[in-house]
Amino acid sequence: MGVTRRGRGRGGPQKIQHYVHYPEYLDLTPFCTAQDRGSRNHDHEYFMRLFAVVVHLGSTIGAGHYVSYVRSLPQTRPSPRKGSSSYSMGGRAAAGWHRMDDCNVTLCSTEEALNQCACILFYERCSEAEVRQWQRAQARGLSDINRI
Repeated sequence: MGVTRRGRGRGGPQKIQHYVHYPEYLDLTPFCTAQDRGSRNHDHEYFMRLFAVVVHLGSTIGAGHYVSYVRSLPQTRPSPRKGSSSYSMGGRAAAGWHRMDDCNVTLCSTEEALNQCACILFYERCSEAEVRQWQRAQARGLSDINRI
């Protein structure tokens, strides 16, 4: 999803620097017809999770620097299965956000990733289990699934 950051000023093209709110989770179901969804109930296919944000740092469109914020998914560590040489997927590590600035990668908060003047947003489809978790959070009045 692109966020337009260019406008016309007195001297020509200008960078628009105001903040535009973007959610961590998007429910696109209200924008889909029953025909889009098909005969089966697969509404979870229309729930999206933000996984990357691209930001332009600089006061003009002609100069500056790009950084990105990327969500890392939970890491699944392999653990040996008894009596087998194969591995099953064991414990999970917590997901998090990282700020990517050239070769510098730093851990950052969800709030930091969501409070940028983004120029490009990348969303991906959520799993059915994550959609149910998000719906429970919404029913309890929580806007952020991470606060569950």
